[in-house]
Amino acid sequence: MKHILSLSGGKDSTAMLLRILELRETEPNAYPLDEVVNVDTGMEFPQMYEHLEKLKTLVESKGITYTTLKSNKSFEYLMCEHEYVGKDNIAKKGYGWPSPNSRWCTSNLKTQLLDSHGTNADIWYVGLAFDEASRVARANNAQTNHKHPLVDWGWTEQMCLQYCYSKGYNWHGLYELKNRVSCWCCPLQSLQDLTVLYINFPELWQKLKELDCKSRKDFRLDYTLEQLEIRFDYDKEIEGMNISKKDYYTELYRRFDEAGCPRKQKYCQEKPIDNSI
Repeated sequence: MKHILSLSGGKDSTAMLLRILELRETEPNAYPLDEVVNVDTGMEFPQMYEHLEKLKTLVESKGITYTTLKSNKSFEYLMCEHEYVGKDNIAKKGYGWPSPNSRWCTSNLKTQLLDSHGTNADIWYVGLAFDEASRVARANNAQTNHKHPLVDWGWTEQMCLQYCYSKGYNWHGLYELKNRVSCWCCPLQSLQDLTVLYINFPELWQKLKELDCKSRKDFRLDYTLEQLEIRFDYDKEIEGMNISKKDYYTELYRRFDEAGCPRKQKYCQEKPIDNSI
C-alpha cells in the first residue's frame, strides 16, 4: 500500500508530519509513509517557502520521497488572462479575484493536482486538527482512504502550533502576525490579516495593488484597496484610543471623501482593528 502525506506547510500539516516522523523511530509500522506531497500555488509568503524547503530536506534525509506539484498556469494568468465561457454563456477573460462562491484558485491550483497525483495512493494523511470537526465531516475529507492523525491524537490547532515551535519550526514569526497562513493575496482573509500584510509586507501589498488593476472583479465588496490603506493608517493613528463606533465610521468616511475615494455600496461594520494583538 502507498501512503502519502498532504503537506500545505501550515502548522497543522507540519505538526502531523513531524510527529509521524518522530513515531517512525519507535513505532515504524504505526504510520507508514512513502511520499510527502506539497502543492505550490506560487502565491505563498516567502517565509512559507523557506519553511517548506527546510521540511523537504528533513523528509528526504529520512529516505522518503518529497514531491512538489505546481500548475502550468499561474495564479495571475488564471485571474487575468484565462479565456473561458461562463455559466451565462458569455465569453470571459480571467476569472477575476476569487470569492466565497468562486474559489477557482483552490480547484485549479490545488485540488485538481492532488486528485490527479493521488490516483495511485492507498492512504492519504490529511492535516485537519481535532477542533476542526466541521471540516473533517466534509465529503472531500471523509473519503475512506483519508486518514486524520491529528484527530486520532486529539491535537487541536494550538497544540499543533506549540509542537512545531518545540521542534524549532517558527516560520520566521509568521504565526505571531497572522492567525492563519494562506496565500498572501487571498481576498477572503480578514481585515486583521490584511492590515498585517499592509504594515509588515509593503512589497507584497504593492504587488496586490498591481494585481487588482488587472482583475475584472473587485478585490472586496466593501472596500477598495485605497480605502483599506486609509482605514489601516487611521487605525494605527488612533491605536489605544477610546472612540465610539459611530464616531469611528463618521471620521473614516470623511477621510474617504477627502481622498476622493468613491464610497462602495456595502461597508464592513467591524470594530476598529486592534493592532496591538
